[in-house]
Amino acid sequence: FQNLRHGHGSVTFPEPNRYGYVAYSGMWRENQITGFGEMRTKRGDVIQAEWTGGSPLCPCKVRYVTGELYVGDLIRDAFQDDRTRRRSLRDVKQPVHTHTRQGFGIMMFKNGDRYYGDWQMNVRHGIGLLVST
Repeated sequence: FQNLRHGHGSVTFPEPNRYGYVAYSGMWRENQITGFGEMRTKRGDVIQAEWTGGSPLCPCKVRYVTGELYVGDLIRDAFQDDRTRRRSLRDVKQPVHTHTRQGFGIMMFKNGDRYYGDWQMNVRHGIGLLVST
């Protein structure tokens, strides 16, 4: 394991990577993010998960900078339409890599409301229960 990260450690990335990560604190194995840890995004959201090879395993816990908390399934590499940025007088859609709520999850909103149910591309979808405070 010479010159390889192994065990608990932290790293701050000089530039956000393609997923918007700026910092990680947690377990490493042979220079790979593997084991329990927290990843911070450029926005300030924190993803707590078991990681393997730099990818989160579900279920994950996401603390959003807005004060909301989500516990559930995520997919990575979902593309969001950044709505037409102009380059050379033509519209170009720029893909933005994100972690997207997809599958079953529980969202606890800032106002105390909770949603238990299915998600599709960050939208409540299918069977679910909204509990209002």
